[in-house]
Amino acid sequence: MVRAVWGDVEVDADLVIRRRAGGVEVLRTAADVGDPHVLLDTVCRDLETKTVEEFIREWRVLD
Repeated sequence: MVRAVWGDVEVDADLVIRRRAGGVEVLRTAADVGDPHVLLDTVCRDLETKTVEEFIREWRVLD
């Protein structure tokens, strides 16, 4: 888990993706690739532009 600075507060940051239907967690990864905001922006863009199959293949989501 990464320590990230959010404003003036340090927090532990994981990226968590859940299914809309039922809220089942399908992906959890440490947001340790630099700026957590950049990771979140990348994932949001991928969720908007990729098919489910493409997203799963790229992010290695196991169902």
